[in-house]
Amino acid sequence: MPEMKYQLAELAQEVSAQIQGDPEYWVSSLGTLQSAADNELAFIANPQYQKFLKTTSAGAVIVSPSDLEFFSGNALIVEDPYLAYAKLSHKFKKSGNVVQA
Repeated sequence: MPEMKYQLAELAQEVSAQIQGDPEYWVSSLGTLQSAADNELAFIANPQYQKFLKTTSAGAVIVSPSDLEFFSGNALIVEDPYLAYAKLSHKFKKSGNVVQA
């Protein structure tokens, strides 16, 4: 199965997110804050993981407005990051690019 890649702008549209950073940034899979690579999208839904926002290698992160102050990279900003991640995981699952947490 060929690798599917999505630009942040397309992913933002899927989950009605605001974008911080480069809307043309390409993401090809999902990952966790701790282990994501620069081509992966991660999320934060629990404040106890804020410490990982400063050190993550994720190319983009799904964050809530309250977590945005802890992250300066490419981001999809939504009220419910977990829900947005769940919705987008279906898109990546179709292409076989989902990381199991």
